[in-house]
Amino acid sequence: MAHYRTQFLALDALLHSHSDYWQCQPFVSTPPWADDVAFLDKVGDDAIADAQANDDALLELFHRHFPTLCNNISRLTDIAQFEPAQTTPAPRFVPGRKWQQIERFALALSPLYQPTLEWCCGKGHLSRYLYQLSQREARGLEIDTALIEAGNQLAQQELKPVRLKKMDVLDASARSEIAPDDHVVALHACGGLHRKLLTDATQQRAQRISYSPCCYHKFQVDFRPLSTLAQNSALTLQLADLRTAVRQSTTAGRAERQRHQQQQCWRLGFDALQRELRHSDTYLPTPPVPTKALKGNFSDYCKLLAAHKGLTLPPGLDFAGYEKRGTERYHSVSRQELMRALFRRPLELWLLLDQVLYLQESGYCCTVRRFCPPHMTPRNLLIDAHLA
Repeated sequence: MAHYRTQFLALDALLHSHSDYWQCQPFVSTPPWADDVAFLDKVGDDAIADAQANDDALLELFHRHFPTLCNNISRLTDIAQFEPAQTTPAPRFVPGRKWQQIERFALALSPLYQPTLEWCCGKGHLSRYLYQLSQREARGLEIDTALIEAGNQLAQQELKPVRLKKMDVLDASARSEIAPDDHVVALHACGGLHRKLLTDATQQRAQRISYSPCCYHKFQVDFRPLSTLAQNSALTLQLADLRTAVRQSTTAGRAERQRHQQQQCWRLGFDALQRELRHSDTYLPTPPVPTKALKGNFSDYCKLLAAHKGLTLPPGLDFAGYEKRGTERYHSVSRQELMRALFRRPLELWLLLDQVLYLQESGYCCTVRRFCPPHMTPRNLLIDAHLA
């Protein structure tokens, strides 16, 4: 317990002392520390994309200018990685990268002794593999009826006694599904879903709890720390801060990155337009637009957003000029965002250790590992807790 407590306090101190760097939104307004990262203006777009996707590349990019900070981040976020003795090809009905995550997550839990209950199980691919490894009863809870039906059919085809049940795990009744001798598992349960797993499983005194958190900001109205130590922290986190912890596109393809860049450039171009149109140098939040809107031209995009916000566009607007301004500002914003990204792993680990400390306060012995390398998924941290 002392190790994780010490690590948490060090991360807490680092995040608090550098909060001006990561508790901001360069997309909304130029941060006061913009000159600190002016050296990135000379860095090419490919290197910027690599740093956005890869923590090692990110630290290397900043190390020359912020050596002490980068060394501290590297030291405090160094988590041992599980290495399986051997792996197997993906079944035909499971995508390759998804199977890699499932297989390594499951193997990292071996040996398995208890019946498993999978939280937010989808089609139950993980549950069926856990049964294959342990020959123990496997159950799953999932809200999507179609996924349940498909998963139960797959279990029947493979002659595996895996049962999936329709259940909204956010409902209070989900707690009664957890038995004291259960091993409760979840691979990439988002935000409020894994927090509900944590509180329900500890209250039911489940024998073992193993999960990989994901998307900490989802399925939550606000954020409240779980552990006593985190509750006493000077940090005050909003949901927007929690999004910072998962702003990484390791698994995004080039086409997806290009669409994202175009959307950001166009949003910034429209932002320049709306500020002048409203005579207000303030950001105007805009709703998500369909992907097909990006297949048109910039002027149509602006007209769509203006209609959403009840703005009237005067005739004769220089749309090409605003589009150019958006592209130029994106060059700066994308580089300023890297400074925020430098703190994404420390923030993610702060959030994860808050849960570890809560588990320890609840009587569990915990270990934290990376169950797979980041190119398979950047959300690769595993909490494995046994009732003491």
